[in-house]
Amino acid sequence: MFDIKNMFSNEKMDRVYQQLVNEEDARVCTDISSEACKVVPGNFLAQVATQFMTKLGDAIANPKTVLAWLMTALSVPPAFTSFLVPIRESGSLIPQLIIAAWVRRQSVRKWTFVLGSILQGVAVAAMALVAVTLDGNAAGAALLAALAIFSLSRGLCSALSAPFFILLAHQNTQGALVSLGLFVIADGVAGLVSAPFWGRFADSSSRQVMIIAGAGSAVTGLILVALVATAPALAGKPWLYPIFFFFLSISHAGVRMGRKTYIVDLAGGNKRTDYVAVSNTVIGFVLLAAGAIGALSAFISISGVIVVLAAIGIAGAWMSSHLSEVT
Repeated sequence: MFDIKNMFSNEKMDRVYQQLVNEEDARVCTDISSEACKVVPGNFLAQVATQFMTKLGDAIANPKTVLAWLMTALSVPPAFTSFLVPIRESGSLIPQLIIAAWVRRQSVRKWTFVLGSILQGVAVAAMALVAVTLDGNAAGAALLAALAIFSLSRGLCSALSAPFFILLAHQNTQGALVSLGLFVIADGVAGLVSAPFWGRFADSSSRQVMIIAGAGSAVTGLILVALVATAPALAGKPWLYPIFFFFLSISHAGVRMGRKTYIVDLAGGNKRTDYVAVSNTVIGFVLLAAGAIGALSAFISISGVIVVLAAIGIAGAWMSSHLSEVT
């Protein structure tokens, strides 16, 4: 494990760690050795820095905002855009049954993460090259291919709806392309303000988090569609869509947090790894199938697709309500 005690004193590390986490060591060190537990504070802070850089890369290749906007700017048909999130998510989820078995055999697992990060960087560079050299169907196919590589290297109704919020903005306003920054900011701020809330809520009941967040994403989409249909003047305002995107992003963060926490609380050790791998693989296939729903945009309106996805969100919340509490 990585120990940065040579960079900072253990006392400083422990103090910063306790202020950030405010959690008892007994819980943190349940599944690791006492020797490994001693370097948890340093590893935690190093992991935070690593995650910051990884999330920055994710933001650059975000299928819900940047890539959805890029495809619109390159005149890519909506059918391609509908597969952005499914490919992004399923590409990192489906292989996990195989990857989990391989990772379990590694005594030092950090190099797996390093290799994945390098491949992600190459994929993002390929996306940039596509953006300046191609357009239309060719750009759509190439971007999806680069995104698949990115997702495989990286290792839910709310996510599926997000690109269609941007398409709806482009359809109803003249400034949708200019407002990309507002969508990116909305997504980032939503994660910042919602993470502490969802995290603490999930510690109490991850099941309820999935119910509330799933229903919230559905309601957000339905209200936006209703406003677009009944208030044309308001629908023409570019600022309207980032606001709803903000609430959708909050709900999506809750769905992800609830699902991850529920699986983590369900088991420990290698069994936890198996549960995560199986569930992620299944979800990956489901998301690929769900991409076909987005392809309905060739036959029905963008608003209609959002309504269909909202119905799936409500169904997901209902199914979550029948789960047993495991926290």
